[in-house]
Amino acid sequence: PRRAGEPLEIAVAGAWIPSKGCRTVAAAAHELEKRGVEIRWRLLGTHFDRARIAPEFPPQAARTLCVVPRYVRAELPSLLDGAHVYLLASWSEGFNMSLVEAMAFGLVPVSAPVGDAADFVRPDTGVLLRENPGVDDVAEAIVALDRAPNLEQLRAAAQRAVHDLAWSDIAERTLEFYRSVRHA
Repeated sequence: PRRAGEPLEIAVAGAWIPSKGCRTVAAAAHELEKRGVEIRWRLLGTHFDRARIAPEFPPQAARTLCVVPRYVRAELPSLLDGAHVYLLASWSEGFNMSLVEAMAFGLVPVSAPVGDAADFVRPDTGVLLRENPGVDDVAEAIVALDRAPNLEQLRAAAQRAVHDLAWSDIAERTLEFYRSVRHA
């Protein structure tokens, strides 16, 4: 759980490229710092190191910025441990596994309405941004979560929302599909 006075920790996963929302994330960091909101950012799977990305962030955020250029799935639990929010600012996605994984680890999603995000991100689990969200949209959502008295309830709800997407459930659904085709 987030302790009183502790900064909100936000994870972002994906290549640090415009189509994945890097400009929106960096601009939101600037806007949040301008508003006096302290955020700790974790950028995972960026394909670039901290020295390349940190200059895009405002001074306070740059000092605490964590950048992991590459990781293996087995490291994800430790990389997300202690984070509160998962930001998906991508312009285009299909099924975004990192969104589901972050929710499974109890991170509240703030997501653009791309791919299957609307199937998982609802008012009781996180924030689904409007189509083509701007920097202010992202900043407002993060400010709301920073001040949310029910952040822990949202985290638990996000986790429950993807509970049925465990690999065993997916395997069972696949078997049921094959059985239905065989008997048709």
